This record gives sequence, C-alpha cells and structure tokens, in this order.
Amino acid sequence: MHTLKRFFSFPLTRTLAALGFTLLLFAGNGLAAIEVGEVSYSRGVLTGQPEGASPRLKGKGQSISQGETLSTGKRSFAIIKLNDGTRMTLRPNTVFRVDELNTNAGEESGLLSLLKGGFRAITGSISKKLHNAFKVRTTVATIGIRGTEFDARLCTDTDCNDEETQLTQNSVADEALKSNAIARVVRLRGNARASSQAGKARALRVGATIFEQERLNTGINSYLVVAFNDESRMTLISNSEMVIREHKYVPDKPEENSGFLEFVRGGLRFLSGAIGKLNNEAFRVATPVATIGIRGTGFDLLCSGQCDGSDMFARVWDGAIMLNTETDSLLLNNNQAAVMPNSRSKPRIVTIPPALESMENTPRPDKVPFKQEWFKSVGAGSKMNAGLYVQVKEGVVAIEGDNVEELLLAKQEAGRVNEAGEFFRLSSIPNFLRYDKYPRPGTVSKRLENLLNLMGEDVEDVTEFQCVVQ
Repeated sequence: MHTLKRFFSFPLTRTLAALGFTLLLFAGNGLAAIEVGEVSYSRGVLTGQPEGASPRLKGKGQSISQGETLSTGKRSFAIIKLNDGTRMTLRPNTVFRVDELNTNAGEESGLLSLLKGGFRAITGSISKKLHNAFKVRTTVATIGIRGTEFDARLCTDTDCNDEETQLTQNSVADEALKSNAIARVVRLRGNARASSQAGKARALRVGATIFEQERLNTGINSYLVVAFNDESRMTLISNSEMVIREHKYVPDKPEENSGFLEFVRGGLRFLSGAIGKLNNEAFRVATPVATIGIRGTGFDLLCSGQCDGSDMFARVWDGAIMLNTETDSLLLNNNQAAVMPNSRSKPRIVTIPPALESMENTPRPDKVPFKQEWFKSVGAGSKMNAGLYVQVKEGVVAIEGDNVEELLLAKQEAGRVNEAGEFFRLSSIPNFLRYDKYPRPGTVSKRLENLLNLMGEDVEDVTEFQCVVQ
C-alpha cells in the first residue's frame, strides 16, 4: 500500500501540475487580447467590455483591446488614441468599438463601429496612406475616412434637436457657417495640393473642395481634374500651377457672375461653363504672356517651361478664344493652334505640335461627366431629425450606403443620412456640430486636463456600471 502510494504520488503530482500549466498557457494564448490603443483621458464613467467578458471601469493609461466595446456615461466623455495615431473624443452616451486595427506594413486596415452617440476624430497614418482602408460603421451608413478631421453623431429623435434649439434660443451661435466651395476635385493621379493666400498648403484628394484665391499645383507624373459649380471643368497636367482669382456663380442672377483664372505654368485643359456661356466678358484667363477671352469654348494651354520664359502654345478644340498680348490680338478658332513667345510678340497660328496634341494623355475636361450632386445641398431644417450627421474640418469623408453612390464631404461641409438611408449634403453646418463643447482630440497636456476638470459637471453614480463576478 505504501509502495503503491509512493509510486503514484510524486510523478502524478508533477504530471498534473505540468498539465495544468500547459492548459493555462494554452488558454492564455487563445484569449490573449490584441491591444489597439489606450485611454488618454477620461472624465466621469468610461467602461470597457471585451468580447465575452463583463464591463469594467477604465481610466487614463489603460489599454484598449480589439473587439472591446467602450461606453461613456450620460455626463461623461473620454479621449482615446489608437495605434496608428488616430485620436478620438468619445462624447457622452456613446457606445463604440474597435473591430479591427492592423498597422503592419502592407496590411494596414481599420474598422470601427459607432453604435450610439458620437465622436470627434483626427485620423492617423492608415487613412492618410490608403484610400479605402479605414472605415467607421454606424447603424445607418458607413463612413470612409481619407486622412481627415471630422465629427460624427448618431442622433435620436430628440437629443441633437434639443441641443440645436437651446443654442438658438440662448443666442450662443451666430448664423451657421455656410460652405463657400466653388469647385471640387473629381479626378486625381499622383499628387496635387492647394495653397491659401496665407501660404498654408493642403494635399488634395478626390472629393476635396476648392475655394476662391487658392493656388493649385500638380506634382511629377500627376494630373488633376477640377469641376466648378457652373459646370466648367479643367485639367492640370503634371508640374502645373494655377490660381483661382475669382469665381462667382449665381444661377438666377447671371449679371452677377464672374470668373478669373491665372495660369502660371505647365499645361491647362479648360471647358467653360455657365459663366462663360452666358456672358463672354464675365470670364477670362490670364497668363504671363497673354490674356485669353472666352467664347463658350474648350481649349488647351501649354508651356515648355515657365510661361514667362518660354513659348506658350494654345489650341482650341471647341468654339473659339481671343488671344490678347500687349501688342496684338488673334482670334483662334476650332482646331487651330497658336504660339506666343512672350507678352510683346504677336500671336501666330502654327501646326499643332505633338506635345500640345497629347497633353500627356490627360483627360480632356469635356470627357469628364459633370454630376449635379457634387454641389447640390439642402438646408438642415428647423428640426434635427434622427440619423447620422457628419461635419468635416479637414480632408475628405465618404459616406457610403448600400444602394446609393457615396456622398463626398470635404472641408467646411456637413451631411446627414436619415434612418431610411437617404443622403443629404447640408448647405450649412448645424450648430450642435459646429459648437460642440467637448474638446477636439488633440494632444492632451496636463494643462488641458486641469481645464477639463474645471468644467464642473456632475458625473453619474458608478454603481450602475459595477458588476459582480460569479
């Protein structure tokens, strides 16, 4: 009996211990959470609920795992940072989840879910590098992110409307900011940028809005196609530069319409729209060597180098243009080409050179269809109905539905998707979005934390979020 006991005791104990350790190790590896970010700041109650687990209170510095559902209380908010650099402020009463975040080179992707409430976001490296790799799913539509800063809210029948009403009644907000976009990028190969009068540059993407006084530049092996709200369109070939000095289009007041472009260098392909067709004198193009009068037309301009130091060629492929130099003028008709060595030379008709014939095989603007929805917008209305609302501060957001084309929103634009899945570009930004009192998800400094802690709002009783492990 004692011999039998001694025979089993030591080996069996070691065997069971080893087996138990192996099982724990296997279970631990199988259930190991994939960390996708961390909490940068939280005020009030923030809970995290990993898949298949109970919710737990979370605070500053704690990690966020893939598949974990984050929830904020009714008077709480949190700022989180994801591994690709995306930063988000989760507003009160928000339910949010990181379904997938992969930052491995060549495999980058991100998929988030907004189930309730709203957030303010500054996106990170994935959406800046890849066109369709980063998305946010909501209950009514999907948001495609293209390197941007934007706000999103899932509104009920009452919450956003109550905020909008209160802002209006208390006269906190002035007239809602209206988009002053005059044009939109509709095609792009390579890279292009727009610069303001102050010199602030931004990279352009398909769907980006263009404003008056902006300077447009294209890079090497690139081209840019821009559509204006009067249906005029232009293509800039590689290494080109253009300034939109003026563009005013009032459909029901043609006498107020005007357009003035300054072509600096490179190559331009242009198709005139309503402004030039309704009033020839209302639209003109300036170049370093000539001023071009529009006759309701399509034409190309090309300089072999800087336009003020080399020959500039012009070709008409529809209608006619008037070339006006300091010394002479020339009417150039359809299928004709001309050269202008400098501003003091007389324009002369020439055989179309190969470079002007091909224009680097870039799209002729009349071959790019114009879509009214690029500029069509509606008022938000007197009541903020239930649905998804999105405001873009920088970059481009594409709202995607199941059975409709995507709605592109760019800087200073807002859109709405109702519960039936109908998309609307809003003519102005609703005040509840424009004047959101919760902070943008920038770098959280100690000073900012102190300021946030002085907000003085009560937080809910944390006992409603506590759970007992059985």
